[in-house]
Amino acid sequence: MSVFAVLSTITPNRKLEAAIQEHYPNDHYKLSADQWVVCAGGTSQDLSRKLGIDDENGTGPAMIFSYF
Repeated sequence: MSVFAVLSTITPNRKLEAAIQEHYPNDHYKLSADQWVVCAGGTSQDLSRKLGIDDENGTGPAMIFSYF
């Protein structure tokens, strides 16, 4: 498992928050209205796909940083 910072460029981003809560209900911590820490397996690209960040009709633009 890795720790990722997920930073939305939309405040508040309710779609992204809902996706994080759905896919990682016990593995996230909300830092602010547009920032989360998520514990997940895989890469930042895997997390992006799962949350719908790279989907045209998904959760909207965001940046993901991984911590090692």
